[in-house]
Parts: sequence; structure tokens; C-alpha cells
Amino acid sequence: VLALNAAIQAAAAGDAGRGFSVVADAVQRLAERLADATHQLAAQVRTTQGDAHDAAQAVERATHEVAAAAGQAAHAGSALADLERQQQQLATLAAQMASIAQREASRATHTADAVQRLVAATEYTSATAHSTAEQLRTLVPAAAQLRQAVAQLASA
Repeated sequence: VLALNAAIQAAAAGDAGRGFSVVADAVQRLAERLADATHQLAAQVRTTQGDAHDAAQAVERATHEVAAAAGQAAHAGSALADLERQQQQLATLAAQMASIAQREASRATHTADAVQRLVAATEYTSATAHSTAEQLRTLVPAAAQLRQAVAQLASA
């Protein structure tokens, strides 16, 4: 709006407003670049928030799986105590222990996969944060240029 008003004033001033028109065009371009950069930054922030949410869910799932694995480990210990007291059921309890071990191995594999996904999400979030910081570094000079152009307009 400021650039449009400046362009109108420059046009009304004729040849005397030509320099003012150049400044108005520069302000317009800077405003467009700033708007584009702001939209890109907002998109990256949304992506980062989604990634952080996904990572939090992965951690929560991993926590539940670890708790379940601890419960299964306690059950396995109880089964071993029963084995010592009841030698006549040795074959049955050995089969149960094999089954529990298979479930534990499956859960451990699943937990390791969840941790790997969490690491990947964390790395992606870090890269996105770095990219966002880089974009912010490009916005600072653009904002300074915009501020300078506005100051020039105000002093004119």
C-alpha cells in the first residue's frame, strides 16, 4: 500500500517525482520479497511442528513398548521360579519361555525401529530449523532495506 501510494504521488509529481518512483518500486519489490519469505517461513514452521508432534508420538509409543517389555520380563522371571519348583512341567514351561522370548525379540525390534524413526525425525527437524535460521538471516537485510526505504520516504 505504501509503495502504491508512493507511485501515485510520484506520477502526480511528474519529472520531479521520478526518483521517488524508483524508491517506491524498490519498496514494492522489498515488500513482495518479505511476503514471500514470510510465507515460506510459516510453511517451514508448520512442517517443523508436525515433525515435532510425530517425534513426540514415536517417543510415547516407544515408552509404552518399553513398559510392556518390562512387564513381560517380570513374567518371564516368574515363569523361571515356577520352573524350579515344578520339575514335572519343565517341557511346558520351556515352550512358554521360548514364546515369550520371541515376543520380546519382536518388541525389541519394533522399539529399535521406533527409535530409528525418532532419530530420523530429529535430524529432519534439526535440518528444518537450520534452514529456517538461514531464511531468517536473509530476511534481516531485506527488513533493513525496507526500513531504510521507508525512512527515505518519510524524510522526503
